[in-house]
Amino acid sequence: MDTIDINTEKTMTFPVRTEPIRHVLRLAILALAFGGTAAAQEGESMYDSFLIDYALVQYSLMNEAGATDELNELSQADQKAADFIADFWTAKANRSCMEEIYYLANRDLRALADAKSDRDEARIMDRGSREARQCRRGYYFDHWDKTTLTIRQRYERAAVRTKK
Repeated sequence: MDTIDINTEKTMTFPVRTEPIRHVLRLAILALAFGGTAAAQEGESMYDSFLIDYALVQYSLMNEAGATDELNELSQADQKAADFIADFWTAKANRSCMEEIYYLANRDLRALADAKSDRDEARIMDRGSREARQCRRGYYFDHWDKTTLTIRQRYERAAVRTKK
């Protein structure tokens, strides 16, 4: 363990670990996977990211049985409600995927250590982001009935409120 001297009125010595780079990289990968927009693509809101994932599952795996249209209409009538639904289900999916994301982060850290160029690093980070998003889509698939029910109930409440 190294020490750093900070010169102020009194000299203070703080322990500094020289190994935390690996932990910082792991946190950076997790932040990219779960970042402020829950791994949304650049410029994409949490709502947009959830809508894309939900619609992809609906049209690819659920024979178009879902509530994408209701979610779109809800976002026009009550954006805060649509954002809340997107935040809620994305956060639940992220928590469910935490173990897999942690595994992916560790795998990617090892691969980044061996990366020979910026292009290799970008490829590794992109792969991790895609796999994290796939895990969330799997969560939406596994909890389809609850997710769809939540959207439809909130949509119906908003529709009733706008008719009054």
